[in-house]
Amino acid sequence: MDDLFPTPYRLIVLCPADRVEAARGWYAANVGPGETFPVGLSKSGEDPAEYYWTAGVLTAVQLGALMTALCAGSGIAPPAKWLDWTHFEQVMWLSANLTGLEAASGYKIVIDDQTTGRWTFAEEILEAHGLIRIQPPMPELK
Repeated sequence: MDDLFPTPYRLIVLCPADRVEAARGWYAANVGPGETFPVGLSKSGEDPAEYYWTAGVLTAVQLGALMTALCAGSGIAPPAKWLDWTHFEQVMWLSANLTGLEAASGYKIVIDDQTTGRWTFAEEILEAHGLIRIQPPMPELK
């Protein structure tokens, strides 16, 4: 692994609005503090939000923990040997199971790994799901 890029996975997650507080808590406890899921999304670009999105880079350990958490209640066996797998094996497990995890959880998840040489842009994901960012109200000028 290249020393400049020690974390191999970039994640974009769209979280259903009714699960955003639990998702923020999980991220804070398992990935680290910071602002997660700060941007509301809806089909109209107006409140109320249907989803919230976040993006970040996760280590293999953090991504394994996330996949294990998403497997709970999904009927998909969690990746018990995740850290023993090669990067290729991890990518293959993700390819085989991500659609099922999304269907069971309601989350929309895009995972890019640095070996592909391409990052997915957030706007591509929003467009694919017919979602628009909810813009905060403009401050009043005084």
